[in-house]
Amino acid sequence: MGNKQERIDRPLKNVLGPLVGEDLLINFKKELIKERILQAMFGGAGERVFITDHPNLNESIVPAFMLDWRQETFNSNRAYFEGTISAMIVLPTQLSGDTNGLRRVASMIQRWMAGTMDLFNSESDSFVPGLVKFGYGATYDYTGLADYSGIKFPSIQITIPFMFDLELLRLESNGFDPNQPLDDSDMGYLESIGLTVYETDNNTIIFNEGVISVTGQTNI
Repeated sequence: MGNKQERIDRPLKNVLGPLVGEDLLINFKKELIKERILQAMFGGAGERVFITDHPNLNESIVPAFMLDWRQETFNSNRAYFEGTISAMIVLPTQLSGDTNGLRRVASMIQRWMAGTMDLFNSESDSFVPGLVKFGYGATYDYTGLADYSGIKFPSIQITIPFMFDLELLRLESNGFDPNQPLDDSDMGYLESIGLTVYETDNNTIIFNEGVISVTGQTNI
Protein backbone atom coordinates (compact mmCIF):
# COMPACT_ATOMS: atom_id res chain seq x y z
CA MET A 1 0.00 0.00 0.00
CA GLY A 2 3.06 2.25 -0.26
CA ASN A 3 1.69 3.76 -3.47
CA LYS A 4 -1.75 4.48 -1.97
CA GLN A 5 -1.58 8.11 -3.10
CA GLU A 6 -1.04 7.10 -6.73
CA ARG A 7 -3.67 4.36 -6.70
CA ILE A 8 -6.46 5.86 -4.57
CA ASP A 9 -6.00 9.44 -3.39
CA ARG A 10 -4.98 10.99 -6.71
CA PRO A 11 -7.66 9.28 -8.88
CA LEU A 12 -10.38 10.35 -6.43
CA LYS A 13 -9.06 13.90 -6.40
CA ASN A 14 -9.04 13.95 -10.22
CA VAL A 15 -12.70 12.94 -10.26
CA LEU A 16 -13.94 15.28 -7.54
CA GLY A 17 -11.62 18.26 -7.84
CA PRO A 18 -11.09 20.36 -4.68
CA LEU A 19 -12.86 18.87 -1.63
CA VAL A 20 -14.91 21.14 0.61
CA GLY A 21 -12.86 21.87 3.72
CA GLU A 22 -10.00 19.61 2.69
CA ASP A 23 -7.48 21.59 4.76
CA LEU A 24 -9.81 22.64 7.58
CA LEU A 25 -8.38 20.37 10.27
CA ILE A 26 -4.78 20.93 9.18
CA ASN A 27 -5.26 24.70 9.24
CA PHE A 28 -7.09 24.53 12.57
CA LYS A 29 -4.02 22.80 14.01
CA LYS A 30 -1.79 25.41 12.38
CA GLU A 31 -3.76 28.21 14.07
CA LEU A 32 -3.87 26.36 17.39
CA ILE A 33 -0.12 26.30 17.80
CA LYS A 34 0.27 29.98 16.94
CA GLU A 35 -1.25 30.78 20.34
CA ARG A 36 1.52 30.69 22.96
CA ILE A 37 -0.47 29.11 25.79
CA LEU A 38 -1.90 26.44 23.47
CA GLN A 39 1.56 25.86 22.01
CA ALA A 40 2.81 25.23 25.54
CA MET A 41 -0.01 22.74 26.14
CA PHE A 42 0.11 20.81 22.87
CA GLY A 43 3.70 21.22 21.67
CA GLY A 44 5.58 23.91 19.81
CA ALA A 45 5.03 22.11 16.50
CA GLY A 46 1.71 20.57 17.52
CA GLU A 47 3.30 17.25 18.48
CA ARG A 48 0.30 16.45 20.66
CA VAL A 49 -2.37 17.55 18.17
CA PHE A 50 -3.56 14.46 16.30
CA ILE A 51 -5.76 14.49 13.18
CA THR A 52 -7.71 11.25 12.58
CA ASP A 53 -4.75 9.02 13.49
CA HIS A 54 -4.79 8.79 17.29
CA PRO A 55 -1.94 7.24 19.29
CA ASN A 56 -2.19 5.11 22.40
CA LEU A 57 -1.70 7.86 24.99
CA ASN A 58 0.17 7.81 28.27
CA GLU A 59 1.00 10.37 30.93
CA SER A 60 3.96 11.67 28.92
CA ILE A 61 1.81 12.59 25.88
CA VAL A 62 -0.98 14.54 27.60
CA PRO A 63 -2.42 17.12 27.29
CA ALA A 64 -3.41 15.99 23.80
CA PHE A 65 -5.87 17.36 21.25
CA MET A 66 -7.67 14.89 18.94
CA LEU A 67 -9.51 16.02 15.80
CA ASP A 68 -11.88 14.08 13.52
CA TRP A 69 -14.56 14.75 10.96
CA ARG A 70 -17.85 13.76 12.57
CA GLN A 71 -20.77 14.33 10.20
CA GLU A 72 -21.82 16.33 7.15
CA THR A 73 -25.16 17.40 5.68
CA PHE A 74 -25.34 17.49 1.88
CA ASN A 75 -27.88 19.93 0.50
CA SER A 76 -27.95 21.83 -2.79
CA ASN A 77 -24.66 22.22 -4.63
CA ARG A 78 -25.33 25.96 -4.71
CA ALA A 79 -26.28 26.47 -1.07
CA TYR A 80 -24.57 25.86 2.27
CA PHE A 81 -22.60 22.80 3.29
CA GLU A 82 -22.81 22.09 7.02
CA GLY A 83 -21.52 19.57 9.50
CA THR A 84 -19.58 19.06 12.69
CA ILE A 85 -16.02 18.35 13.74
CA SER A 86 -15.41 16.06 16.69
CA ALA A 87 -12.58 17.11 19.00
CA MET A 88 -11.36 15.67 22.27
CA ILE A 89 -8.90 17.18 24.71
CA VAL A 90 -7.25 14.54 26.89
CA LEU A 91 -5.80 15.95 30.12
CA PRO A 92 -3.48 14.71 32.89
CA THR A 93 -4.97 12.46 35.55
CA GLN A 94 -4.31 15.17 38.16
CA LEU A 95 -7.41 16.93 36.81
CA SER A 96 -9.66 13.93 37.45
CA GLY A 97 -12.78 15.08 39.28
CA ASP A 98 -11.92 18.76 38.78
CA THR A 99 -14.85 19.80 36.59
CA ASN A 100 -14.09 23.50 36.97
CA GLY A 101 -10.53 22.79 35.83
CA LEU A 102 -11.93 21.20 32.68
CA ARG A 103 -14.30 24.12 32.23
CA ARG A 104 -11.39 26.57 32.41
CA VAL A 105 -9.61 24.70 29.61
CA ALA A 106 -12.83 24.69 27.56
CA SER A 107 -13.36 28.41 28.12
CA MET A 108 -9.83 29.09 26.94
CA ILE A 109 -10.39 27.10 23.72
CA GLN A 110 -13.73 28.76 23.04
CA ARG A 111 -12.33 32.26 23.69
CA TRP A 112 -9.51 31.55 21.26
CA MET A 113 -11.86 30.21 18.55
CA ALA A 114 -14.12 33.26 18.89
CA GLY A 115 -11.17 35.66 19.01
CA THR A 116 -7.72 35.24 17.49
CA MET A 117 -8.26 32.04 15.47
CA ASP A 118 -7.83 33.19 11.87
CA LEU A 119 -9.37 30.72 9.41
CA PHE A 120 -11.49 33.33 7.62
CA ASN A 121 -8.85 35.87 6.57
CA SER A 122 -7.74 35.38 2.96
CA GLU A 123 -4.36 36.93 3.87
CA SER A 124 -3.71 34.25 6.50
CA ASP A 125 -1.67 31.13 5.74
CA SER A 126 -4.46 29.22 7.50
CA PHE A 127 -7.26 30.58 5.30
CA VAL A 128 -10.01 28.03 4.51
CA PRO A 129 -11.86 29.00 1.28
CA GLY A 130 -15.63 29.22 1.57
CA LEU A 131 -15.73 28.83 5.35
CA VAL A 132 -18.33 31.12 6.92
CA LYS A 133 -18.89 29.49 10.32
CA PHE A 134 -16.63 27.54 12.64
CA GLY A 135 -16.64 27.27 16.43
CA TYR A 136 -19.75 29.26 17.25
CA GLY A 137 -22.30 27.01 18.91
CA ALA A 138 -19.68 24.46 19.96
CA THR A 139 -20.71 22.08 22.75
CA TYR A 140 -18.40 20.81 25.51
CA ASP A 141 -19.00 17.57 27.40
CA TYR A 142 -17.04 16.97 30.62
CA THR A 143 -18.58 13.63 31.60
CA GLY A 144 -16.35 11.22 29.69
CA LEU A 145 -13.06 9.53 30.53
CA ALA A 146 -10.53 8.56 27.88
CA ASP A 147 -9.28 5.03 28.63
CA TYR A 148 -5.79 4.28 27.33
CA SER A 149 -3.96 1.13 28.47
CA GLY A 150 -6.10 0.98 31.58
CA ILE A 151 -5.46 4.61 32.55
CA LYS A 152 -8.59 6.77 32.65
CA PHE A 153 -7.76 10.33 31.63
CA PRO A 154 -10.17 13.22 32.19
CA SER A 155 -11.31 14.53 28.84
CA ILE A 156 -13.38 17.23 27.17
CA GLN A 157 -15.43 16.09 24.19
CA ILE A 158 -16.10 19.01 21.84
CA THR A 159 -18.55 19.13 18.94
CA ILE A 160 -17.68 22.04 16.64
CA PRO A 161 -20.21 23.11 13.97
CA PHE A 162 -18.99 24.38 10.63
CA MET A 163 -20.60 25.90 7.54
CA PHE A 164 -19.30 26.51 4.02
CA ASP A 165 -20.92 28.82 1.49
CA LEU A 166 -20.51 26.84 -1.74
CA GLU A 167 -20.98 29.86 -3.99
CA LEU A 168 -18.28 31.71 -2.04
CA LEU A 169 -16.07 28.62 -2.23
CA ARG A 170 -16.53 28.58 -6.00
CA LEU A 171 -15.08 32.11 -6.11
CA GLU A 172 -12.25 31.50 -3.64
CA SER A 173 -11.09 28.03 -4.69
CA ASN A 174 -9.79 27.51 -8.22
CA GLY A 175 -11.34 24.48 -9.90
CA PHE A 176 -14.15 23.89 -7.40
CA ASP A 177 -17.34 22.94 -9.23
CA PRO A 178 -19.69 20.49 -7.46
CA ASN A 179 -21.99 20.43 -10.51
CA GLN A 180 -19.33 19.05 -12.84
CA PRO A 181 -20.16 15.48 -13.98
CA LEU A 182 -17.97 12.70 -12.59
CA ASP A 183 -15.50 11.35 -15.13
CA ASP A 184 -14.86 7.68 -14.45
CA SER A 185 -12.01 7.63 -16.96
CA ASP A 186 -9.93 9.34 -14.28
CA MET A 187 -10.41 6.50 -11.80
CA GLY A 188 -7.74 4.36 -13.42
CA TYR A 189 -6.45 1.48 -11.35
CA LEU A 190 -8.75 2.16 -8.40
CA GLU A 191 -11.36 -0.25 -9.77
CA SER A 192 -9.00 -3.21 -9.54
CA ILE A 193 -7.45 -2.57 -6.13
CA GLY A 194 -7.83 -5.41 -3.68
CA LEU A 195 -6.09 -7.22 -0.85
CA THR A 196 -5.58 -10.84 0.07
CA VAL A 197 -5.91 -11.22 3.84
CA TYR A 198 -4.71 -14.42 5.51
CA GLU A 199 -5.37 -15.23 9.14
CA THR A 200 -2.54 -17.27 10.64
CA ASP A 201 -2.60 -19.32 13.83
CA ASN A 202 -1.39 -16.36 15.86
CA ASN A 203 -3.97 -14.05 14.25
CA THR A 204 -1.37 -12.10 12.31
CA ILE A 205 -2.92 -10.49 9.26
CA ILE A 206 -0.78 -10.58 6.09
CA PHE A 207 -1.57 -8.33 3.14
CA ASN A 208 -0.90 -9.16 -0.51
CA GLU A 209 -2.20 -7.68 -3.75
CA GLY A 210 -5.18 -9.44 -5.22
CA VAL A 211 -8.74 -9.89 -4.03
CA ILE A 212 -9.90 -9.76 -0.44
CA SER A 213 -10.01 -13.24 1.09
CA VAL A 214 -9.70 -14.90 4.45
CA THR A 215 -8.12 -18.36 4.79
CA GLY A 216 -10.81 -20.99 5.05
CA GLN A 217 -13.57 -18.58 4.04
CA THR A 218 -15.15 -17.44 0.81
CA ASN A 219 -13.61 -14.46 -0.95
CA ILE A 220 -15.32 -11.20 -0.03
